[in-house]
Amino acid sequence: MKRSILGTFSTKLLTALLSFALIILLSQNLGAEGKGEASLILTTISIIILFCDFAGGSALVYLAPRHDPGQLLIASYLWTILISLLAFLILYIYPILPEQYILHTVLIAFIQSLSGIHLFILLSGEKIQLFNLGKLIQIASCIIMVAFILYFANYKSVYAYITGLYISSALVLFLSTIWLPRNSILPEKRMSGIPIRTMLKLGSLNQFANIAQFLNYRASYYILGIYWTAAEIGIYSNSASIAESVWIVTNSINLVQYASIANSENNSYNKTLTIGLCKVTFLITVIPVIILYILPAQAYEVIFGEEFGSMTYAVKALVPGILLYNFSKILSHYFSGTGRYQYNMIGAFAGLMVTMAAGFWLIPLSPLSGSGLTASLSYFFSSFILLVIFLVVEKESPARFLPNRQDWMLLRKEISFRLHKKK
Repeated sequence: MKRSILGTFSTKLLTALLSFALIILLSQNLGAEGKGEASLILTTISIIILFCDFAGGSALVYLAPRHDPGQLLIASYLWTILISLLAFLILYIYPILPEQYILHTVLIAFIQSLSGIHLFILLSGEKIQLFNLGKLIQIASCIIMVAFILYFANYKSVYAYITGLYISSALVLFLSTIWLPRNSILPEKRMSGIPIRTMLKLGSLNQFANIAQFLNYRASYYILGIYWTAAEIGIYSNSASIAESVWIVTNSINLVQYASIANSENNSYNKTLTIGLCKVTFLITVIPVIILYILPAQAYEVIFGEEFGSMTYAVKALVPGILLYNFSKILSHYFSGTGRYQYNMIGAFAGLMVTMAAGFWLIPLSPLSGSGLTASLSYFFSSFILLVIFLVVEKESPARFLPNRQDWMLLRKEISFRLHKKK
């Protein structure tokens, strides 16, 4: 597990750096308005994928070791086709982004959903390196293609980004198909309805939580679009990306945590590890949060362009919630890994209620500070709800979440035990 965490962290770090480079590339060449349109496209793609993942997605990590992966794969394909068609119709009836981008958005979401299915099947077999490689290739190939179009073809348009998404998504789909184990591609001759029903049940619970949580992250983009312009969306999207970058350690750890817990029957170990990770990730995140809080507006102007100096207002409002949300990320992966997605759904929808209530109140008053404060309030509330649920359900004491001298030693001992167990 220790090696998996280090490998995942390295991949996440490189992916984050490439994503950051892509943000700079788009901001410098397209300006705040163009970056805002690109952010709306990517956000809408992500929402479509979340609905596609109702019949699969991350729930495959829990289900694939327990059922025939070939059956799960076929069901996920069929559901993805259905959702993509529905998304195309809905976006034309209720356009939440410019009409000329709708077809491209749906097609890219469809391709990425298929590759996501393959990658989660791989993750279910604890093939974490291939999962990480797929994510890395997607962002790396995208930035190479976008840079080529912007600089060598000298085509300064949002379509440069769209083209990059097409090519990178298709490449990962091709590679992930090759990587799939043979038993995942060929299902059993007799298709039982029981695994499929279980898949839909768990997938639905998980995805309701994921959709609610994603809206906690990105609903502000659409609220900004109602009251302000694409330029404000572009500036805030950069602010959110910068602030969320401090989660790189947490995201690296909880990916491995999820795969490990999903394949473990030792609940005592799972709880001990989860509590330790909550405290460690919180402490690790404190320093980068402080750095972001004191970063001046001039720094953002140098990095992204003159239009982006006001990012500082959004970032300062975001970082308190970013810090506290470490708890939610670790606890939600604990519940997902043990197949109890209903608790994640409760926490996510509680946060979404705060997002909608605060967003329509604060964002019209101040686009950047209002959006950041809305996110922080949502992150705090959803983290608090999940922490209370964990304490009640697992009959744990709040005192276990207080830092102490034994935290690092205990965590190192547990990780070492898991690593030697797998050898």
